[in-house]
Amino acid sequence: SSGINAEYGHSVGEICRILAPNSDTETCVDLQHYLVPGLDHSDGIITHPCQPSPCRQSQQCVLNRNCATGDMYCTPYLCLDSCSVGALRDYQIEVGTWIRIPKIENSDCYKVCTCDQTRKLSGCQNLPCPGSFPCKLGDTEYAH
Repeated sequence: SSGINAEYGHSVGEICRILAPNSDTETCVDLQHYLVPGLDHSDGIITHPCQPSPCRQSQQCVLNRNCATGDMYCTPYLCLDSCSVGALRDYQIEVGTWIRIPKIENSDCYKVCTCDQTRKLSGCQNLPCPGSFPCKLGDTEYAH
């Protein structure tokens, strides 16, 4: 039988060979990255590379997930161009991202806009207000 023996346990590689015995490399995910031990935080030190943000005010700080463990030459964060949104302009969205914004405060009416290359919201399009027309399911209409 090629079942998984939970009583004795198997390594990740053994389980993969059981589940994908034909070694189909086109549909398989390379597990080597996942077999390397994670960061050792036994010393109790956890870093927050984006707090406080090392980026310019017009950029969003995001973690760099491409750094290898122990790579002291890899910057642990990336600074991405972004648009400031919100009443206090304290929320950042990355260039190229779409965001839903209320058209009127405390309403269910929204518009969607994108953060363009000049770091301004543009391409805004109004969305239908949900309460402005009934929902239809089959031949039945439901009021909001």
